[in-house]
Amino acid sequence: MYKWVKEAIGRKEDSKSEDYHAVSSTAKAKTFNILVIDSGRQQHNWYSEFQGATTHTGQPIVVEQGSWEDIRLTAFECESSIPLSLVLGPSRFPLEHTPQAKARPFSPHLVLVRNETRQLGANDFRHILFGFMYAGIPAINSWESIYGHLERPVVFAELKKLQRKFGQEHFPLVSQAYFPSFQDVQYYMPFPCVVKVGHAHAGYGKILVKDHKQMEDVKSVLALANQYSTAERFVVATHDLRIQRIGNHMRAYKRTSVSGSWKTNTGTSMIEEIEMKPRYRFWAEEAAKMFGGMDIITVDVVVAEDGEEFILEVNGTASGLAPSRAEEDNHIIRDLVLQRISTLFPQDPSSSSTTTTSNSHLQLPLTAKQERELQEQQQETRETQ
Repeated sequence: MYKWVKEAIGRKEDSKSEDYHAVSSTAKAKTFNILVIDSGRQQHNWYSEFQGATTHTGQPIVVEQGSWEDIRLTAFECESSIPLSLVLGPSRFPLEHTPQAKARPFSPHLVLVRNETRQLGANDFRHILFGFMYAGIPAINSWESIYGHLERPVVFAELKKLQRKFGQEHFPLVSQAYFPSFQDVQYYMPFPCVVKVGHAHAGYGKILVKDHKQMEDVKSVLALANQYSTAERFVVATHDLRIQRIGNHMRAYKRTSVSGSWKTNTGTSMIEEIEMKPRYRFWAEEAAKMFGGMDIITVDVVVAEDGEEFILEVNGTASGLAPSRAEEDNHIIRDLVLQRISTLFPQDPSSSSTTTTSNSHLQLPLTAKQERELQEQQQETRETQ
């Protein structure tokens, strides 16, 4: 076991040692605890964002913030009163005036996820994701949607369902082919095309392929990668669009590259907020229904030289925010979290159970115990007759 994990478990809680945790042990039992997975040099300060916030029933909100790699947890059966034992390790980039520089135990009632679960190289934290899912701790976005976003072809498959439902004209998804391995690469669509390798995001794992000869070179590289890949039509674009939806709040941005890269969504670009047209709203609202529903999404659209628009992808809970609107949008995310708390925990936010509906109207079968008791009663009735 990590040394800092032992120290955190054995350490007595100091009710006055931290700026954001100066709550007595008695009061702590009545708090609502939110874990925010957000880290890195550009992380937002969620301690400050939720400072002074309370739930709809008046419970003080306590926040802890860290990265996927900081988390050590053990999940128990869902019926346990303590479904999750969790310790956060010291952060590599601790925020000032917060407890992030040291290890600390925490018992979250809800998790807000703002970082990708699966990143480059060995930075793969699916095993931590599975622990949260096992424990049944609710999250924003939902664990089911985060799980679905682990692989790009799975997300694209959901988009294809929407394309089939509404038609290409109303849901203009870019043409794409999927190859399980390098041996299966049989590309028959027009060149140039963009080959995307594996699960990577943010412009990584993408190759612009101009012809069949270059595709053969790409196949030789794929043979070493042991990854699936996709190939899609390369759209010569003037700019791209990002349609952002946080709860019911929506924005649309036009991004124009000034770095000269063919990847219009990477490098240096000019970002301009534009009118939210009805079709943009429609695309975002329908995409937000994927994987059972998502609270935070962005839809990336590329605009060709002739003005035709193509939906490239949908990003989930870790969607980045425009720098000019980040402060305001983080406030909107905070308000979204508070609203979700009132929905998930309408009566007792700190309850270990999020079940809010009664099963009394359901015709449930007898349990084994109820069946035995019924048989005993029937036997007693027969004996007395």
